[in-house]
Amino acid sequence: SVVGRIHRMHRRNTKAARKKGVRVELGKQREHLDAFYNLHLETRRRQGVPIQPRKFFDLLASTIIEQGLGFVLLAYKDDQCLAAAVFLHWRHTLIYKYGASSTEGWSLRPNNLLFWTAIRWGCENGYTLLDMGKTELTNTGLREFKDRWGAEELPLTYSFISAAPPRPANGRLMGVMRTVIQNSPSWVCRATGELLYRHYA
Repeated sequence: SVVGRIHRMHRRNTKAARKKGVRVELGKQREHLDAFYNLHLETRRRQGVPIQPRKFFDLLASTIIEQGLGFVLLAYKDDQCLAAAVFLHWRHTLIYKYGASSTEGWSLRPNNLLFWTAIRWGCENGYTLLDMGKTELTNTGLREFKDRWGAEELPLTYSFISAAPPRPANGRLMGVMRTVIQNSPSWVCRATGELLYRHYA
């Protein structure tokens, strides 16, 4: 069964989130994506990573979510949004696309309740596969989090059509950019994304 594949720690944390008063709201309107974006900006700044341009999320809303091919899950404690995630769906697959969270809410385990809600929604609506997205090999914490939901890890193969192979990112430059974003106002994270995201991503 689906529940049987989920690690007991995730099941325990999901119950704990409910007991602590965390609730999850499912939305498909622009205001729900706006709430996600604000938390996503906070998360990206904390990680020192440029955020996708705002126009990208506007297009995501108008061409996919508002067309009935996705939704946003928002986890609240009272009126404070603690965590949020964007899910897309196509045919029999539910796709976890983006996630964000506030450090203030981590102890309440909102992300566990978000994923539990998504899995339940998928089962109730006839979806048979949850694609949990790409994870870098070095990100062992996220890989373990997904594994405990019963995920099967598979390699991703990329093909490039170019006269020259892509050059690896400059580690020193990336480190400097990460430090600058983490120690600057939120608008720096937004501006960096607008300027560099097509190259950075």
